Amino acid sequence: MPSLVGMFPDARLVLSLDPEQLAGLTLTYFRNLPWRDARAVRRCITHWVEPYPNEFRTRVADALMATWEHLRADGRLDVPVARVPSDAKPNANVLMTVKQCGKSHPRARRTVHLAGTR
Repeated sequence: MPSLVGMFPDARLVLSLDPEQLAGLTLTYFRNLPWRDARAVRRCITHWVEPYPNEFRTRVADALMATWEHLRADGRLDVPVARVPSDAKPNANVLMTVKQCGKSHPRARRTVHLAGTR
């Protein structure tokens, strides 16, 4: 998955979209976060916007946070991204490392089986 800056190289594009429009483009990012706590999500967003120029960071972070709130209120973040069957054996082809916020989460390395990869 490309970085946020890779997907939106110009911060003005992010700022031109309303939360509903931005939600469709960022849903995968937010669903892949291991946290649902607003403070933890804010920390991730702060890390995501670091590559943008200083004058845009706060506004882009606020727009992304509003988008996350919109998705959470609509219940669209409650759908699991991938489920690991209890009898699943580790799959060496798919190893998900959650290091999206600048530092690893305690459960950062775990094997996830995705549909069609076994």
